[in-house]
Amino acid sequence: MTAGVASDNENDTLEDNMHTQELPVLYAINVMIEGAEFTQYIHFFTTKTNERKIAEHSYKVTNIGTRTVPLTVTLFAPVQLEHGFIWNVSDMVNHTSDSSVCKLLTEGRVTNAPGKRQSRSTKGCTASLCKKFQCETGPLPWNSAVTFSLTGELLPVKDLKELKLKQLTFETQASLAFTAQYTQRPKDAFHRAEITTSVEFVEEINKLPIILGSLFGGLILLLIITVVLYKIGFFKRKYSRRNAESSQQTAPDKEATQKLDAANSAGNEPEKLSEQNTVSGEEKKNGVMAEQNTASSEGTETGAGSEESVAPNGKTETGVGSQ
Repeated sequence: MTAGVASDNENDTLEDNMHTQELPVLYAINVMIEGAEFTQYIHFFTTKTNERKIAEHSYKVTNIGTRTVPLTVTLFAPVQLEHGFIWNVSDMVNHTSDSSVCKLLTEGRVTNAPGKRQSRSTKGCTASLCKKFQCETGPLPWNSAVTFSLTGELLPVKDLKELKLKQLTFETQASLAFTAQYTQRPKDAFHRAEITTSVEFVEEINKLPIILGSLFGGLILLLIITVVLYKIGFFKRKYSRRNAESSQQTAPDKEATQKLDAANSAGNEPEKLSEQNTVSGEEKKNGVMAEQNTASSEGTETGAGSEESVAPNGKTETGVGSQ
C-alpha cells in the first residue's frame, strides 16, 4: 500500500512525499505438541552393580487444523545427569512419517528451549550435558500426527551404595516452530512440552531372617494361646459338653432297651414255669423209680436169707423160694 502527497509550494522535498507500507497476510493454523509414551519410573537396586535401564521419551506432534503446514521440532535431551548418571541417547527416532528428517545440532551445555522456564524438580539442560536435536516434519497434512522418540540406556557411573540416594529426576523438552507466514491463537499455547522421569533407588532386604522370625513367632504365639486356653478349662468344658450331649442322646436308647427286655422277660415267664414243672415232675418220677428199685433189691436180699436153713444132719440147705 503506497500513499503520496503533492503541493505547489514544494521545493526540494519530493523524496518525502511517498510512503509504502506492507501488510503481511498470515495463514491461521492449529498445531500442538505433547508427551506421548514415556518411561515414568525407573528402579535401581543399590546392591547390584553395572545395572542398566532403558528410558524412552516420545513426543507427538499433531496438526488439528485445516491447512497443511511444515513444522520444525526441537528437542533437548540430557546426557550427563547429576550424581554421575549417564543417559546414552544415541539418535532421534521417527515412528510415523517418512518425510521427517532429524539431525543432531549440538552436544554440550546448551540452554533450555526458547521461552521455557526452568523446572523446579530438575535443573534441565542448563545444568547437565545435553544433546539438541532438530527435526523437519515437511508438509504435515491436516488431521495427522507424527511422533519423535528419544531412547537410551540409563546407567550409574559411581557405586550406588556410596551415593546413598533416594530419588533422582531428569527431563526432556520439546518445542514447535514454523515460518512467519503462519500464525496461531493463542500464540505458543501448545507449542512446548516436557517429560520427566523419576529414578528411585531400592535397598534389597534379606528376607530370610524375617521369614524365620515370623515362623517362630507364630509358633510361640500359638503355643501361648493353647496354654492359656488349657488353663482356663476351654478344652475341658468342650469335652464335658460333648459327654453331656452324648449321654442325652443315649438315654432314650437305654430306656427303650430296658422296656424291651422287661417285655421279653414277662412273655417268657409261662414258658419258664412250664419248664420248671416239667423238670420237677421228671425229678419226682425219677425219685419214685429209684425208691422202687431200692425196695425191690432189699426184698430180694430178705427172701434169700429166710430160705437158708440148717438140716438135721448138720448141713446147710439152700432153697429158692418162689413167691
